[in-house]
Amino acid sequence: MLLKIDPQSAKLFDLIYEIPGEILVADHRRYYVATGDRLALLVLRNGLDLVTITDQVVDARLGWDHAVEPFAPEGDVGLRRTKITIYRRVINAHPNGPMGGIRFLSTILKSTPKRTSRNTP
Repeated sequence: MLLKIDPQSAKLFDLIYEIPGEILVADHRRYYVATGDRLALLVLRNGLDLVTITDQVVDARLGWDHAVEPFAPEGDVGLRRTKITIYRRVINAHPNGPMGGIRFLSTILKSTPKRTSRNTP
């Protein structure tokens, strides 16, 4: 899917883990977790980082996972969360192109599970 990383939503994520490219055959990955009340993980592949893709359109896949260490804060381990994997920036993305319409990270975050005191692994 085409995903616009809007600046307000990008500010809601903190880097939690990084895997250098030499370990994964040149696929440097960065893992960012949502702060605040949302349970979400951004996985940036191919050397991307959140600063350079903010306000950009990217090629992404949307799914779910159960939080595990070291890719989650201790209090989130075992909780179901939204997982967004980002593969590359898309240059000159057309809003109605072959990959479909452009979605916004802020819209996806509204439908992610909420982090509450009732969450249990």
